[in-house]
Amino acid sequence: MKHLLTICAGTLALMLAMPANAQTQFGIKAGLNITSMKIKDLKSKKPDGAAFVQTNIDPENRCGFFIGPTVDFKLPIVGLGMETSLLYNQKVVEVESTASVSTSFTSSSLFSISQKEKVKQNLLSVPINLKASVGLGSVLGIYGAVGPQFDFNLGGKKWKDLEGLGMEWKNTTASLNLGFGVKVLKHIQAGLTYNIGLSKTAEYTDIDADEATKKAFKEVWGNANAKTNTWMISASYMF
Repeated sequence: MKHLLTICAGTLALMLAMPANAQTQFGIKAGLNITSMKIKDLKSKKPDGAAFVQTNIDPENRCGFFIGPTVDFKLPIVGLGMETSLLYNQKVVEVESTASVSTSFTSSSLFSISQKEKVKQNLLSVPINLKASVGLGSVLGIYGAVGPQFDFNLGGKKWKDLEGLGMEWKNTTASLNLGFGVKVLKHIQAGLTYNIGLSKTAEYTDIDADEATKKAFKEVWGNANAKTNTWMISASYMF
């Protein structure tokens, strides 16, 4: 909560700090996102001769959405501006978990079972982008945008695999936006953004355990974690 308040206060301070001659437009932004998740360092140890369950996790891309207010600042430098937004952002991935039971005496698994489930993460996203624009007449313009984004977990469905383990979402994450788009009639904007995860989105752990159990879990399974990258297609109407 402290981080959330800090970022919101910083965003407000940025708005108030804009020079008096900067042109400001308020608007509404909405769009769709397609999220990919990569899970790293998922490993395990198998005692000699003991029955063992090996879990494989295969995330697949799925579509989510985002919506919220946005503000554009046109700076005194020709063609440059800034954009910041407060977005309700729902990311979705479909995760397939396969558990294979084997022993050290067998070269293949004795049997395996699998489950597939959609996992949703609800976020408050705060992008702060620098925009460079070029006008193509009085009707049309194009822009490029780059900047950081801060995401705050608002909750969502907790995911557990077949062994009762799962992903524990991080409360805050940071990412980088790279995008471009078009402006039409000074009020309508459409853009495409690639959001690159810079920090861990989640950790694979025994999500209902205490800290001591989670530490012991890491010794067996390793420091497994996940990062997400997201394509975002947006449309904005500026007042």
